[in-house]
Amino acid sequence: NELRGLCQQAGFVNRWVLALEQTAYRASLLICSDPRLVQMLISALGVISSDQESERRYKLLLYSVSPPYLKLREQLNLAWA
Repeated sequence: NELRGLCQQAGFVNRWVLALEQTAYRASLLICSDPRLVQMLISALGVISSDQESERRYKLLLYSVSPPYLKLREQLNLAWA
C-alpha cells in the first residue's frame, strides 16, 4: 500500500511538472509572439518533464494556432493588426 501510494504521488508530480512546463512555454509565446524564440528556449532548457523535445514543440505549435490562444491575445490587446 505504501509503495502504491508513492507511485501514485510520483505520477502526480510528473503530471504537475508537465503542466507547469507547458504553461511556461505558453506564457512565453504569449509575451514574445515568436514561436521560433520559444522553440529555442525549449532546446536551451533541455529535459524538464517526461515529454520529448519534439512533443513539446508539437504541443506549442498546436497551441500557437488555437482559438484560445488567439482569443487571449485579442483580450490582452496583443492581437496582430
